[in-house]
Amino acid sequence: MSPMLRIVSLALFALSLLLLAISAPGATWREVWFLGEILLITLATRSLSAGSSLSALGLGLGVVTLLMVGAGHALAAVGIDTTSGIGNWGVIPVLEESIKLLPVGVVVWLARKRSPNPSDLLALGCFAGAGFALAENALLVENGAGIARDMARQYGPHVGPLYLVPGAWGAAGYVGHAAATGLVCGSFGLGLALRSRLGPSRWMVPASGFAWVVVEHVLTNFYVGSGSSAALMLGNGRLTPWLFVAIAVVIVATDAVRLRATLAHSATLRRRVAMARAVLARQTPPFPRSRVAAGLALLTQVRTANAAAWFVRHDARLTERKAS
Repeated sequence: MSPMLRIVSLALFALSLLLLAISAPGATWREVWFLGEILLITLATRSLSAGSSLSALGLGLGVVTLLMVGAGHALAAVGIDTTSGIGNWGVIPVLEESIKLLPVGVVVWLARKRSPNPSDLLALGCFAGAGFALAENALLVENGAGIARDMARQYGPHVGPLYLVPGAWGAAGYVGHAAATGLVCGSFGLGLALRSRLGPSRWMVPASGFAWVVVEHVLTNFYVGSGSSAALMLGNGRLTPWLFVAIAVVIVATDAVRLRATLAHSATLRRRVAMARAVLARQTPPFPRSRVAAGLALLTQVRTANAAAWFVRHDARLTERKAS
């Protein structure tokens, strides 16, 4: 992509976020805050740049929203009411949770030479889900006077007034589109990380994550539409934000361990990361024009090491081979 086209794309993207922030400032800020958290905690463990996550966000905001609108019209054309009844709580959750995975699939396919790791999948899922959430939240706030107030009723793990999963809001009990898609994609990443231990049964990990999110979404829509206490069988969604945080911590820790093991066994990667770190600290020439440039260079080397770590298995046989 040429520099000019990149600038124009970013400008249009920024304009879209600005318009959404004007329509639903509180909801938009919560999504942006959450994505900032995800970028921060995966900063040293991702193999893809933040630009890939922004691509997933843009696809979620544009393509997923359009696909869901089109699906709604198609269902209405065949006589299925998606605003109430089983169409709302039985069909829409499955469609939304499935279609939100498309941006992740597109980005993963485009980055197939690097093979995204679990931290990448976690970030891509959160950004893809957030893209759809931004559009849906703005629409909800515009059409319902009390929605913005309900969104401010958050729950789950928090540090003071800052909630770690700010998309979990209201009495409905849904974790939010960003964390929901992140949980599914993170579960898929965990399944891949455990493939040598679980074998074919590793697919039960992402399948369980997807099933959990869909069931919770079904119960949320059923509760909103009927008010039935039967929809509260999973505790009105109170567990899922904690489950998301636990999965995120496990993913980052797993990739961090894999990165350290890779650097320990690769003198070349270890030297490149050490040199980039020394340049950032201005301990060795060539000195960059700015520490920002040096920091980006260091992150590039770390991402390269993370990409290599995904292909390298550090297990007992490697230790035994080294000892012999």
